[in-house]
Amino acid sequence: VQTANYIVDNYHNIGVSLGYAAHTSSYSASRGVNLQNGYSTVDAAVHYDYFDPTGWDFGVLVGYHYNNRNAATDYLSGDLFSTDFKVTYAVTDKLKIGGFGGFLVQIEDDEAGSTKVSGKRYKGFNFGPSVSYNFGPAEVSLSYQFSIIAENSPKTNAVWLAVSMPLYVPKPKS
Repeated sequence: VQTANYIVDNYHNIGVSLGYAAHTSSYSASRGVNLQNGYSTVDAAVHYDYFDPTGWDFGVLVGYHYNNRNAATDYLSGDLFSTDFKVTYAVTDKLKIGGFGGFLVQIEDDEAGSTKVSGKRYKGFNFGPSVSYNFGPAEVSLSYQFSIIAENSPKTNAVWLAVSMPLYVPKPKS
């Protein structure tokens, strides 16, 4: 959730956001597939964006992710530092093409009970193409990110579909 955004001038803005990812199920060693990891994460981030509606758009978001202990397994995943970025170009007033990517690094060791799990910190870097189309009240973006670096994790490519729209009703024109 973006909690504050400040427009510096026509093309520059900065902001901060806070987030919470709750666990929706518990991890079980007896299940072959676990869709959840059994813990929650609190994150905070700051961003900068340069946006020229007739040309280039550049943005960077830097965040910290604080992981909570999994109560069922007494396992604590180490906290993470992330950097996400985008570079796009406005082909028309509605269509943008470009690239999106991100770097995620684990900055603390995991803990199994009171034992540190050293030498197993996650590090990953993803990047790929993106296309966005503005429909007026909403913008839809489709991105494909290739896993370029993956340490202590399998390489996994990802498809992202995002819909952005304001959560307010503009003041009627008089």
